[in-house]
Amino acid sequence: MFLQNNFKFETGFYIQNTTLVNFLASFFLGIFLAFNQINNYLFLLIYAGFLGSFSTFSSFIYHLFILFKQRKYTKLFFHYLEVICISFLSFYFGKYLVEIFFQ
Repeated sequence: MFLQNNFKFETGFYIQNTTLVNFLASFFLGIFLAFNQINNYLFLLIYAGFLGSFSTFSSFIYHLFILFKQRKYTKLFFHYLEVICISFLSFYFGKYLVEIFFQ
């Protein structure tokens, strides 16, 4: 909510502030996954508990639904691809940084 209310800016894309939170959660997931020393229960707590709550997947689905309802299918398609691809790249970047600097 802090990011949503305090960091409003426009880009050329349909990126919402909640989407930025998804990217950040994916980045941290990559970092935590790269540290293999975390036991499975702690990893599940961090992943499902904290990062699952921190990321806003339901808002992502809601934004897709609004675009679908408004019949903006092109924006819907590109917003979907953008969030999935950038989240994956954020995850990989976090994992890659840990592997370079800590292993």
